[in-house]
Amino acid sequence: MGKFALLTHRLPGNPSGQSLVLARLLAGVDPTKYCVISLQRAASAAPANTYYLSSFSGWARSRTTSVPGSRATKPGLAKRAKALFALYRWLNQLVNNVALILAPVIIRTRAKQIRRILDDAECTTLVACSGELYNLPAAHLACQKANAALVVYLFDDFVHQMTGLRRLVARKFEAKVLPNACAVIVTNEVAVEEYRRRYGIEAVIVRNLPEDAKPGPDEQGQRYAFETGKLNIVYTGSVYSAHYDAFRNLVRAAETVPERPWWLHIFTDQPPLRLASEGIHGPVVQFRQYVPARQIPSILRAADLVFLPLSFAEQHREIVKTASPGKLSDYLAAGKAILVHAPEESFVSQYCRRHQCAVVVDQNDVGELRRVLQELANKPEWRETLGRKAAERAKTDFNPAAARETFLQVVQPGNYISVERVH
Repeated sequence: MGKFALLTHRLPGNPSGQSLVLARLLAGVDPTKYCVISLQRAASAAPANTYYLSSFSGWARSRTTSVPGSRATKPGLAKRAKALFALYRWLNQLVNNVALILAPVIIRTRAKQIRRILDDAECTTLVACSGELYNLPAAHLACQKANAALVVYLFDDFVHQMTGLRRLVARKFEAKVLPNACAVIVTNEVAVEEYRRRYGIEAVIVRNLPEDAKPGPDEQGQRYAFETGKLNIVYTGSVYSAHYDAFRNLVRAAETVPERPWWLHIFTDQPPLRLASEGIHGPVVQFRQYVPARQIPSILRAADLVFLPLSFAEQHREIVKTASPGKLSDYLAAGKAILVHAPEESFVSQYCRRHQCAVVVDQNDVGELRRVLQELANKPEWRETLGRKAAERAKTDFNPAAARETFLQVVQPGNYISVERVH
């Protein structure tokens, strides 16, 4: 197999869904057969096959820190925080929109850096991941100059990840890059249909890999346990605007179930005050510190129910439709009952309903959520059946070896068969 370079805005293994999936995907690949190119620098020593891009376009990068757990946040403080976060988002978007003036310079400069790295590392293929505005057009230009093959890896809808003027620019970038790529990788069937509709191309599916559920040498015999005396709903990972309304619905539903049998545990690196400012707080909510990916399977197995939310808001409709969150594979592999609260047309709702591997509430309806939570609380045998079906789907559709094999077949030079015109 020829050597390939992986271009990503965040280093594999960082606490984001895309980074974790990339780390799992590369875990079984010979490190001499690829290199990583990233805008993000490692906090500690990085592997020898890692290259960094200098960037003057990431001006308004947000930072999050791990915080202690908390059950309640004062309403007045949450309101003031919401106003401050809204101001920050407005300023962030303003700065990023102004930076668009420099887009041609940013792309050319970044393309030169990428080309030099491709030459230095002797890579014949560049796998460019979505998630950042300028990486894809810069990768396209670099591959043209270096006579390298470009493979585009779309973890989310590239256009609808962006907002404001950046979305208009992203649409132009995408229309130029995707039809001219040697291959396009997506994470699910709904995304395949979407890019077939947009550009008449056939993308190939590489499923998001779950975290290895086997405990490490220092974890043998250890089991996570909740000491609440209640039934425990667990969510792990980042919480952002494409989740807020679904979370608010769950909190309101859980608070109104008779005798409040459910507690919601949110394991995230977002500060509780940030989430409280979006209405995600209350007596049934427990904020937990972010945990390393290796600990996630143990936490999920200790849950009575795991929660997978996606927004019903109109501004998120397109990106939610094709989204396949990295945590979906983790939740399925854990073999626990899953509650999906996402729009009917989303891949997540379609997949889980088709395979009956989760309870799906696909309407923006707190009353229906309340009814489902009450029924799940009263029927432990139903939760066990759902967990069993979830584990079966993980083995069938989210097999790590199969996903890694598909990925390597796509990036192997001379094997670019996925981008075909649909006549």
